[in-house]
Amino acid sequence: MPAEVYPSPCAGEEIKVSTMKDVPAGSYVTIVSGLTITSVKADVQGEKQPTPYSVPSTNANAHTGMSASFKVPEGVSGQSYVFLTSKDVEGKFDSSAVVAGPAIIEVKPEAPTYDPKEQ
Repeated sequence: MPAEVYPSPCAGEEIKVSTMKDVPAGSYVTIVSGLTITSVKADVQGEKQPTPYSVPSTNANAHTGMSASFKVPEGVSGQSYVFLTSKDVEGKFDSSAVVAGPAIIEVKPEAPTYDPKEQ
């Protein structure tokens, strides 16, 4: 059976990640893209939503059925790693805050601009 293909998200596009375990309210989505670590507040939903991005949970004591959506922040590009974290860890990743992850996403880079007058 062929794998499903999903279009790569762009900066500013909303995507949803899901896990088989509960995601605590107030969680963050932390994206590691190259040397950039960005945390954004997660919009946590109570039901498991069908999503192309699944994040493995690190909490074996949690219950099943949560997903979170977020907008891909500016500065995220290329192969990036998505974690659900219990706090904002922007700039300095703290593995003790990881609730679930990683999921790997491929974010389309912004189109380059070319001005022939600037040569």
